[in-house]
Amino acid sequence: MDAAKARQFYEDFLNTLYIQRNVGRLGDFIAANIVSHPIYPGQTPGIQGFEQMTRAFLDTFSDISFRVDGFSQEGETFSCQLVMKAKHIGTFMGIPATGRTAEVVDNLRYRLENGKIVEYWSNVDTQSLQRQLSAA
Repeated sequence: MDAAKARQFYEDFLNTLYIQRNVGRLGDFIAANIVSHPIYPGQTPGIQGFEQMTRAFLDTFSDISFRVDGFSQEGETFSCQLVMKAKHIGTFMGIPATGRTAEVVDNLRYRLENGKIVEYWSNVDTQSLQRQLSAA
């Protein structure tokens, strides 16, 4: 997959899951045996764990928008910096819903096989997000 196709695939993935909130199409983008880095406490392995994470995120945030910066692709791996903006509508890391809009940066890397994500690495700035949601 070339860089233009990889970026389009990724933008379709983001729009389908997080903008359209269509978790039922997760299998169109994610392999059943996906490996997540990191694995969060209580997260089930594979696509079921990814679905858990996605549903929890959608239960916690609404009015989601994304900006993809610094997209690069090499072979079956692509990386980017994702800037997400969303409204806080549910408990996140012990912080009850505030109704605030927050912005967070996630540095991501994905590995594809047969046109689906089989492994991904996330380095999200949760400290910045916590500060924004906890602000008085």
